[in-house]
Amino acid sequence: MRRLAYLIAIILTVLCSRQRLCAQNAYDAALDKYEKICNQCIDLRNFAARGVQISEEKLASMLSQLKELKETLSAAEGQMTDEQKARFQKIRKRYINAMKGREPLDIEGFNDSLGRGAESLGTGLDLSQRERLAYVPTAHSWTLYGDFGVYPVLSYGARVNYWNYKLKYFSTYFKVRGNFVDSATDYECKSDGTTNYGYIWTASKERKSRFVATGGLEYRIAKTSISAYIGVGYGRYTLAWEDTNGAFAKVSDCSVSGVCADFGVVVDVMRNMHLLVGVNTHFKTYSELELGVGYTF
Repeated sequence: MRRLAYLIAIILTVLCSRQRLCAQNAYDAALDKYEKICNQCIDLRNFAARGVQISEEKLASMLSQLKELKETLSAAEGQMTDEQKARFQKIRKRYINAMKGREPLDIEGFNDSLGRGAESLGTGLDLSQRERLAYVPTAHSWTLYGDFGVYPVLSYGARVNYWNYKLKYFSTYFKVRGNFVDSATDYECKSDGTTNYGYIWTASKERKSRFVATGGLEYRIAKTSISAYIGVGYGRYTLAWEDTNGAFAKVSDCSVSGVCADFGVVVDVMRNMHLLVGVNTHFKTYSELELGVGYTF
């Protein structure tokens, strides 16, 4: 009888141990899934600066799973091992801190994760939902700038930037700007007043025409709010003097047309707002200071 009782006790011990081991394995699997969903939510928060749109159904499903897993793990915390308890609290603490903005953004790390899974995010998330996840990026975005040449000639136009997660820190841009002043002239002269026919008799009136169209690349410096850009394109600056007969002469040594280049910096000043400061130049012939204000959609 004693041997039978001893054998039963051993069998029960083995069964309990096996059941405990199965339960621990189940908790490990639940913790893996809990951590994965938490990381997805943190990833969404990390790129809010780009204004991502996410499927409402997918978001609701993800948050529902997160809530259910949290409740399950909280209820089972007393049956977990010390290692599992510590892991659960670590994941939970990291998620809470990230959602409250206490954890630094890992832009580079999220770029990699976004590249692997951005297609599953979908579209349709409105602003209020995005704000509950903090500031979330998109797989691609557009930034529209008001672009102004401020010195030495005032001109104005628009610039468009396109960003795609596959390019990581790079975006492409295209801009067109001008002052809408007629560039047509009747003949040419030099800045010293000489022409092919002698000298120009000016009427003390001049006309400055400006047009520029360029495109290039913008590079965001990792983990900062500053970007640098460089581009090339076509530009034209025409200085014309009016003579006493009402005709306009192009001042050839003060005018230029042909290849030009851009370079400058962009600074993020608010959530979706950006300031641009740069130079457009025809190298030794003509250069101008440009400013811009942009908004990311």
